Amino acid sequence: MFERLRQIRAAVVGDWEKYLIGKMRGHSSIEMGSIGGSVSEQTALAISVHLACVRAIGEDVGGLSLKVYERLEGDGQRAEIPDHPISRVIRKPNDWMTQQEFFSGRVSTAVAFGNAYSEIQFDSRYNPVALIPLSTPQMDARISGGQMTYRYLEPNGEKRFIDPASIWHLKGASLDGFFGMSVIEQCPDAFALARVQEIYGLKFFENSARGDVYFQHPGVMSPDAQSRFKDAINSRHLGVGNAHKAMILEEGVTVSSTSMPIKDIMLIESRRMSDIQILGLHRMPPHKIGILDRATFSNIEHQAIQYVTDVVQPWSQRVAESLMRCLMGSGERKRIYVEHNYDSLLRADVKSRNDALAVLRNIGVLSVNDCRKMLNMVPIDGGDIYLQPLNMVDVTKPVAPADKVAA
Repeated sequence: MFERLRQIRAAVVGDWEKYLIGKMRGHSSIEMGSIGGSVSEQTALAISVHLACVRAIGEDVGGLSLKVYERLEGDGQRAEIPDHPISRVIRKPNDWMTQQEFFSGRVSTAVAFGNAYSEIQFDSRYNPVALIPLSTPQMDARISGGQMTYRYLEPNGEKRFIDPASIWHLKGASLDGFFGMSVIEQCPDAFALARVQEIYGLKFFENSARGDVYFQHPGVMSPDAQSRFKDAINSRHLGVGNAHKAMILEEGVTVSSTSMPIKDIMLIESRRMSDIQILGLHRMPPHKIGILDRATFSNIEHQAIQYVTDVVQPWSQRVAESLMRCLMGSGERKRIYVEHNYDSLLRADVKSRNDALAVLRNIGVLSVNDCRKMLNMVPIDGGDIYLQPLNMVDVTKPVAPADKVAA
């Protein structure tokens, strides 16, 4: 057993040494030799926990209500502008994608690659009328003279320069302010290790979850005989489809196998640690991708709120502010802004939500129609009245003697 573990470690460490040598020589790809191939932003999507994070963040941010508001005179007053050109392009980014499809795809791309690009189409008045998604791997974005330049590789192989003013560039977390960081490039070892573990687990179960099998011949077999014998054994007994078939051995050949349960090489534990490491890179709580080991009924709601504040909110803020930067002029941004509504993600259970609305209604914060609007119900006549509790008084105004209760 220990000899087998030593062999596995030597194989993996050997490939890591090749990778490190390649990095020192300037190679940027993550080469894992014959174990896992190369890991890039595209191939890393084959890692299940990483794909789950990319999908969850993209779909949750893309599913939020995104509206355009105008600041009005007064303290905190605002009004929605449904007919603003940006409102129209948000509701219908292009002719073949819905709002949810478009923004989910753009956010997922930014999570996976660090950057997502879309081409803005304008009308004759320079109002945005469409957002066309562009492939991040086919975009050559560079810094020239302190400004961004964009050159896009079309499907026909033609390279086209795009005006920076016609690009909506959604960045992830950035160190230089020009490009978002790719978690694959910044932490390649974590994703390479996770990929190797998935491949090793696949090969282990392809062999019916058995350890290595050794055959012993009483005589001496020629190389050709050894090759034919190995091919025959592999074709008849290797793989899940050939599991538990009877094995017939001739010429005094004996078989023995090493007992190597999967728990003995700690594959399950190591994969769990890799999953937690990738979740940490995305700031994703484990329960969002189905890891419920430490989730309880008492803390799952708080974890859901934490997910909104720590993951969804930063990404939605990037979307809103980058849309304002790319679709509005500096003067327009002083009075008009874009904002997401998180109510759909922060709704608690029905009883808790109704209790909260009742409290806000009784203390005069909400009217009946305000509550009905939050519950997606139509307003009613006379529902705009706000209540005022009668058993409360202004602390700055003393109570009249006649109003005091006799001792």
